[in-house]
Amino acid sequence: MATTIKQIDANRRNALKSTGPKTPQGKAAVSMNSLRHGLRARTVVLPGESRAEFDQLCNDLELEWQPQSRTEQFYLEQMAISQWKLTRMELSDWRSVAERPWHQKPAPLDTFVTMEMDSAS
Repeated sequence: MATTIKQIDANRRNALKSTGPKTPQGKAAVSMNSLRHGLRARTVVLPGESRAEFDQLCNDLELEWQPQSRTEQFYLEQMAISQWKLTRMELSDWRSVAERPWHQKPAPLDTFVTMEMDSAS
């Protein structure tokens, strides 16, 4: 069923009325609407995560590595961001497995090894 010219015009008129949030609070509320996993997020620390924990990670890495140049400081920041996001992914993965019903839990590793050995013979 094709969309008629009349429907397209009506959609365009309605779209002009939709201007999105106007207040800073409204803009902040919708800014994370499309967020799925946060790997490509512009913000390192997402809502629900602890800024203090991220700052502590940065401080710990700085004490351990003691960067001496801007380049070293840049790599230190990248290490902190990468470690933070990797931890987020590991927690997300763990939660998704933990939330599965018992009958959907992945098979033990030895099942895959046995299957692989059977297919090779």
